[in-house]
Amino acid sequence: MFPHLYYSSPRNLPDPLNLQGQTVVLDLAFCSENLNPSYAKMTGPFIDELGGRLALWVDHHDHPYHQYFKGDPRFFLAGKQQYPACTTMITPQLVQKAGPVDTIVCHGDLDGLYCAAKWINGGEEIYQGFDKDAEIIDARTGKAGKIACTIDNALRAEYRNLDLKNRIIQFLVTYPETKKSFLWKAIKSSAAAFLPLAQKSKELSRFFQIKKQIAYLKIEAGTRFDKTTLLLEGQKITPVAIIEFSGNITIAVSFDSNINLLDILDIGGGMPTRVTLPASRKEMVFKRLQTALGSK
Repeated sequence: MFPHLYYSSPRNLPDPLNLQGQTVVLDLAFCSENLNPSYAKMTGPFIDELGGRLALWVDHHDHPYHQYFKGDPRFFLAGKQQYPACTTMITPQLVQKAGPVDTIVCHGDLDGLYCAAKWINGGEEIYQGFDKDAEIIDARTGKAGKIACTIDNALRAEYRNLDLKNRIIQFLVTYPETKKSFLWKAIKSSAAAFLPLAQKSKELSRFFQIKKQIAYLKIEAGTRFDKTTLLLEGQKITPVAIIEFSGNITIAVSFDSNINLLDILDIGGGMPTRVTLPASRKEMVFKRLQTALGSK
């Protein structure tokens, strides 16, 4: 029997009162103290309310508060340089150590879903290259296999589709029996919806403005595109790509760039290669990035 599954994000954690029994949290970063909601308002109260029901928290996003949980058996925390994908942190020994769990709370992206499926599978890779695929997708380096690329495209096209995420978990934990099932057909159908978004993103990439090693583009409200594709296109032009959309700016650098956005922007936790901030901070972001790039 599957544990109860909750797909979440660092800034939108579920109410602990709605989580049944022993709970494991996978691939969810701690909120930064310098963003809203902060660690003090979101992550900290969530941990406190779960208390002894937190069987294990496994995460690979950098955060200064990791140090406060050293020695706490409920936490297995690392940085993204050490573990490019959270999936690789999950082993049969870790699953066995945590014991039976009633609920899994995981990030809603591919790495998070792969973590949940691998946990249900006892910590074993579901297919050969499973962990490597998650690493390639999460770090956006190299070329992943067909299964991972299809699932990633499906999620990027329909990220808020809970039924899709449930189908992905069911497909993975019963693989390879489901390789030709209706589950795989439904996932492929969702993935097909990604193609026009990717194409639109590549068309938009022609309009990037270059400002001292930074590629910047403001997208009109209501535009349907894929942010990751557009950011990757921008990184082909300059070391840093920035997209402004819907009141926010998203900044991205490549995994091997040696640029740590968390340090440069004094954010305090999350992904060192991709950060989203209110657009009101745009001027500060450009100044700090240009100073940092000028020193390289």
